[in-house]
Amino acid sequence: MTQSTAPTPHQLRRCPSCRKDVLHGWVDCIHCGAILPPAISGDWGSQVPVYQTGTTTPGLVGFILSLLWLGGIGSIIGICLGISGRREVDRSGGLVGGRGLATAAMWIGWAGIVIPVLLLFAIATAALSSGA
Repeated sequence: MTQSTAPTPHQLRRCPSCRKDVLHGWVDCIHCGAILPPAISGDWGSQVPVYQTGTTTPGLVGFILSLLWLGGIGSIIGICLGISGRREVDRSGGLVGGRGLATAAMWIGWAGIVIPVLLLFAIATAALSSGA
């Protein structure tokens, strides 16, 4: 016969909706079904640590594509994925990192569009002014 031990207060946290105890690792309350926030202060004064689970995938892919450029298509996709990555980081509540990477994807993407357009404009202006 196995003996079951009750969880210690350090293994529990309180649901903000129904105020009943649930285990730290759970995402939703088994009593009321409410989704639990990533970190909550317990009645015992301990703060549950929140760890980042990784880097935003759209931000990383957008960064790589904006660096590759691919005739401007990579830049456009990089801007879109950079915006998506920043939104993912902001909505995650600190669980997903990579906001700077997603921002860099946006800036490099914009540079990959603006710089070639300016270069084409400068070449066309030089060609027209020389009379060729």
